[in-house]
Amino acid sequence: MKLMQHMYTRHKEKLSRWAKIGSKAILASFIGLILISCVTPPEKPVQTFIASDVPSVLVVTSNQSVERYRLAEDAFMKTMHDTNIQTINLQNNHAPVETIQDAMNSNHYDVIYGIGAKALGSIDHIAPEQPTVFSSVLNWRQFQQQPNYYGVSSDIAPASQLAMFKHFFPDVKRLTVLFSKTNRALVKQALKACRELGLTLNAIEIDTPRDLSIYLDDAFNNTDALWLISDPVVLDSTKNARLIFNRAEQAKRPVFATNEFFSEYGSTLTISADLPTVGRQAVIYVNKLIKQQPPAMKVQFPAGSKISLNLKKVESYQLHLNYDALDSVNDLIE
Repeated sequence: MKLMQHMYTRHKEKLSRWAKIGSKAILASFIGLILISCVTPPEKPVQTFIASDVPSVLVVTSNQSVERYRLAEDAFMKTMHDTNIQTINLQNNHAPVETIQDAMNSNHYDVIYGIGAKALGSIDHIAPEQPTVFSSVLNWRQFQQQPNYYGVSSDIAPASQLAMFKHFFPDVKRLTVLFSKTNRALVKQALKACRELGLTLNAIEIDTPRDLSIYLDDAFNNTDALWLISDPVVLDSTKNARLIFNRAEQAKRPVFATNEFFSEYGSTLTISADLPTVGRQAVIYVNKLIKQQPPAMKVQFPAGSKISLNLKKVESYQLHLNYDALDSVNDLIE
């Protein structure tokens, strides 16, 4: 009997010790959880949680510090509703493909919106099948064969541009355009518009960027102005762009451009897309793709325009300007 009591007492003491140890372990674990919850996790470039019942869009911008990209993105963000939106800014990013890949590995996105060539090129490198909308891409035509890519062209419709050229400069009758095979359809439209407007268009097709210097002399002979369109071969590099404007200055011929970027190079008249409107057009595309209703038109021309006029060039080249047209100018360079 005494032996049984002794064993019972020993067993009770063991249970008591284990209970104390267990309580301490639970307490330690609880304190650990509290401490872990108090530690602020490192900031991530892309948020990882997205509600599964809400459409999700990834917005990739080439450089948010560049106004023409930022304006389109801001308008998009303000117009897009009832959607989870994550953004990636590729400014100073030396591994854009890896950054976008990490985001896509972490989340599912219904649509990607790429703003600028760096953004679209990086998306295309890893997700050519992903439904994608683009804008502010000068060389967008090199991506037009991708079946799930839709976007807003960087240029205003050719007929609208040509009509505006004639409105500003009624004495300009002969225009020259340099283009490559990717712009044959656009040039065909332009030739038709010129005939209707009483203009003559000298269309010079080039095969490679190296051919540009060969044809530049012909481009400025027997012409009143050079029409500079967004072409991936003609505008292959900033070097080519500067070469065009240097030759134009030597020949005293105005350059009519289609992107406000070229105002800095010395274009006389620039008719470019209104970028907030472009951002809102991108919203329409994105919403259709979210609903799995592919738009009928893969690429739209911008719905609004912005006009810049360089009065210094007008005076230097002794151009006859229709001063009644100044009411439609957004930026006047004096």
